[in-house]
Amino acid sequence: MKLLIYTHAFAPQTGGVETIVMSLARGLARARNGEAFQITVATPAPRENHDDSAVPFVIARQPGFVALMRLMREADVILLAGPTLLPMFLAWLLAKPWALEHYGFQTICPNGQLVQNPEGTPCPGHFMAARYRKCIRCNTSEGWLSSVRMWLLTFVRRSLAKKARVNVTPTSWVATLLKLPRLETIHLALAAGPEPTDKPELSTPTFFFLGRIVPTKGVQVLIEAAQRLRTENVPFQIRIAGDGPERTTLTAHVKEMGLADCVTFLGKVSDADASLEMERATATVMPSIGGETFGLVALESMLRGCPVVASDLGALREVIGDTGMTFPIHDDRELAARLATLASSAEHAASLRQKARARALTSFSESQMVEEHQIMFEKLFAATTR
Repeated sequence: MKLLIYTHAFAPQTGGVETIVMSLARGLARARNGEAFQITVATPAPRENHDDSAVPFVIARQPGFVALMRLMREADVILLAGPTLLPMFLAWLLAKPWALEHYGFQTICPNGQLVQNPEGTPCPGHFMAARYRKCIRCNTSEGWLSSVRMWLLTFVRRSLAKKARVNVTPTSWVATLLKLPRLETIHLALAAGPEPTDKPELSTPTFFFLGRIVPTKGVQVLIEAAQRLRTENVPFQIRIAGDGPERTTLTAHVKEMGLADCVTFLGKVSDADASLEMERATATVMPSIGGETFGLVALESMLRGCPVVASDLGALREVIGDTGMTFPIHDDRELAARLATLASSAEHAASLRQKARARALTSFSESQMVEEHQIMFEKLFAATTR
């Protein structure tokens, strides 16, 4: 079977989609030893310094229109990692069996985040409720014409998504929002990696954040919670890893608030350093406002034996289960209360650490993710050969 995976983002770029597509392609090649699946990953991402020969599948980089048409025509089954317009249209036009993975909300929200701007609050679903004026007004920071264009393209994406043979969501919660035909949930997964090292004794409870420093990730909420902890004389350290357009502003804000001694911006960190931070931390904090369809950072933290304190978004709730703590979105007071609880109870934190890794290993297995995709592809292929 010739399987074509199209992804807009891929190595050497880093991010959630890049990680999952690489893991899936490697896993399928490993599962079948290259005998049943001939895998090609097509992507507009440039190669740069990535060694494409080191992976057990073919990478077709920056294919033009004709080359992409040829790749799709030759494929038996196509997987699209996200609702990119041209590949969706071509897969439908060529009448190929194709599946669409939904890593965002692009088929129900023009900005793909399900967040209202400029308020930065969760969207109640204006597009799906046909409140189109509110939907257009939400993205006018990009200009009215750009906002209207984004809104119109959402109709196109949704229409094409309805033609997919399977619409794959990373959590059941996302499926309830998309309301598309032929939905199937396949949980994302990461390689388990080695057993976490014994947690070093830390003199101060430490909370870790990993992600892009953008409004939807809620770093501002975490900083406001830090101010409350300081006022309440709770000992703590917060370590923020990542970069983004808000980093400079938030760094200055931390200094103005007198929190520079307990809130540290680490900038970009390596995967190894992120794992070490998680192993040493009391908890990983995910104060996201929206945009989360799964929460790979939460899963990565759980695999390192580190519990997660997350805003009460459906996807994050589904991933962490009872192995972490949630708080109302945008509520720095409640976030501070959760952090204070962990800071004051080493026993409770230790209990959550054990439960977190156990849940990650049993409920989000990389081999299970690969196997469920494999079964889906085989069903799609079998349907075409009847």
